Amino acid sequence: GIGGGKFPDIYNPDYLPFIDGRMGKVSGVIQPPQDDKEVEDEEEEKKKVKPKLPGNQWVICLFPDQMDELRGFKDGHEHLGLAALTGNKEISRANGTKVKNYFKDELIKFLKTKYNNTITKLNLAWGTNFTNYEAIYDQGPNNFKEIERKGFPAFKTDLDAFEEKIAYDYAVSIKNAVRKYDKDHILLSPNMGRSPKENVMRGFIKADAF
Repeated sequence: GIGGGKFPDIYNPDYLPFIDGRMGKVSGVIQPPQDDKEVEDEEEEKKKVKPKLPGNQWVICLFPDQMDELRGFKDGHEHLGLAALTGNKEISRANGTKVKNYFKDELIKFLKTKYNNTITKLNLAWGTNFTNYEAIYDQGPNNFKEIERKGFPAFKTDLDAFEEKIAYDYAVSIKNAVRKYDKDHILLSPNMGRSPKENVMRGFIKADAF
């Protein structure tokens, strides 16, 4: 596994360097340490004798993560499109710090592209009255509680499409990070016996990563 449960938001600018660093380490390409604790960890790692991943005949396959740790991917998890729409502007991380909600940014970009940056077109399709796209930043769980809006099917259709895009972007990012260092081994899907959502599966199939 590349490192379950520790990834930043996949649209966070730190995400791609993070998974590149993880793959660099398991591939035998040690990345520059980031802080004193990591310096200590690096020194300990260097003392261990470990075969490099590329070309290792004892490794059959790789898997990127566990479906139950990919919040929103497993069947039964909350809808990622709705979560992006109603999420806070900032997200609290495990270490107590807060970071920008890049998922919400990405949803707004997605909607601007879909509706030609015209808020009236989005309002007509969704039955909303946003004054501009920036108003979406203020939407929370009390504004939209259900994935369907009666009489406005585009609401669910758009959020389904965004959920599919998230799965696609995740799969492609993992494929690219792995293949940069290791072109030999099979890359498994993160299902691990847990059924992904239909939208997620469509994104995975489109990405052709696993």
